Amino acid sequence: ILYGKAGTSKTTIASITALSLLHNREVNRITLIRPTVATENIGFIPGDVNSKLGPWFTPVMENLYDIYDKKLVDKMHEDGQLRFLPLQFTQGVNFKNEVVIFEEAENATEVQIRMALTRICGGAKVIFTGDIAQVQLKSIKESGFTKLLAICGKIEDFACFELTENRRDKIVEDILEHY
Repeated sequence: ILYGKAGTSKTTIASITALSLLHNREVNRITLIRPTVATENIGFIPGDVNSKLGPWFTPVMENLYDIYDKKLVDKMHEDGQLRFLPLQFTQGVNFKNEVVIFEEAENATEVQIRMALTRICGGAKVIFTGDIAQVQLKSIKESGFTKLLAICGKIEDFACFELTENRRDKIVEDILEHY
């Protein structure tokens, strides 16, 4: 689990890790999951599931493009080595020999996070990123991210890393301080 304030490079670190695992052939695929907040509806967006989910995965895709060749990232997507998976459709899916980046986990309920965790099969690695200060659910109590953070250190091979250094402009620190 990578957690910390906005601008601490959670997504960048997850993206670098995922690409490294894929290129070292420790996994066969990168899967991107991100909850859509209950007030959002992707049904009106035209196109297939990738078109509908594309906007939600822009931060990860931008990071992948920054650290790797855009054409190769797009080819990975075309070849199925990189996929978008709606959180709502993970039930029954097995994460096997892949790295899963679960972005914005603070906006997932406890049930959703538990469902994603119980999808782990052989060779899978799951990276959760989140910032409890950015919960967009109706109540912070609805976020399953706090429960996820609470079980860190209680399960073998399950670790949490708090990122604290702002990698964006200094103004971000000032803005967060006043919010």
